Amino acid sequence: MNSMKSTSRLAAAVAAVCAAAAAQAYDPATTATDYRIVIAGATATTNTLRDVILRDVCASNRDLYRFPASTVRYTIACRTTANKNVLFMKNDGGSGTGVSPVDQKIAVSVLESPSNAACGSGAAKTGPLGTSYLEHDCGATNAALLGNRIPDFGLSDIEPSKFVGQLAPAEGAFKNVSNMKVNSTAGLAFGIVVSMNLYRALQTAQFADSDPCSPVPTIDLNGNEIKDAYEVAATDSSGTGAQIANHKKGDTEACMPSLSTAQVRSLVAFSLGASKHGNQ
Repeated sequence: MNSMKSTSRLAAAVAAVCAAAAAQAYDPATTATDYRIVIAGATATTNTLRDVILRDVCASNRDLYRFPASTVRYTIACRTTANKNVLFMKNDGGSGTGVSPVDQKIAVSVLESPSNAACGSGAAKTGPLGTSYLEHDCGATNAALLGNRIPDFGLSDIEPSKFVGQLAPAEGAFKNVSNMKVNSTAGLAFGIVVSMNLYRALQTAQFADSDPCSPVPTIDLNGNEIKDAYEVAATDSSGTGAQIANHKKGDTEACMPSLSTAQVRSLVAFSLGASKHGNQ
């Protein structure tokens, strides 16, 4: 059983097993389902997986049903090019959920029985890849829509062998009892950790001096080359007034400096030239 498979392989597999049939509308609550595919695991890739299934596997009648409880579950109901009704059920329990349950054939909770009656008629959406579909909110309390199924495959941000000891998921440590084959799908770069000096230098380079996100001094009474308002906000322990507002603004996503793809590649490869400011 594969722990990780590329979305292109998923599309090819579905196309291969689906034979042509007479076309008809597909409502998962009232129409027979030809195939059910259960996917568990990582959340970092879940949107990409969703969008590729909607675009490359589904041909028509695209509906996305969401059950946004503490563990998000979503199910895609659609018809393939071979006129087969397919349910793709995803459990977003995290990478560990995409490993041990696949290896040891442990059932996970999925949105098994979505219906328009329970989840509404849906809102029209267009995905990042340009695919149109209807999105239904099934709420977070109707447990009758859920069911437990063994995942057909999983997705993980790290290799399965790491899920032991303190890193073992709730379903148990990885044992490789199924002699799983692991395939890489894509490389994901998570947040880059930098020193405070580099963080401020990037803000200085990317925001105008007058911008509240910039630490460049406008008033610098203590002469440490950091804007007093920015500095006081970051060190004030009383938490009052404009100081907290300024501090929060400096730490928001909107004020977060960025690194280009080329810079990240250079940092990872240790080939970035020495900074004119020295070691940051």
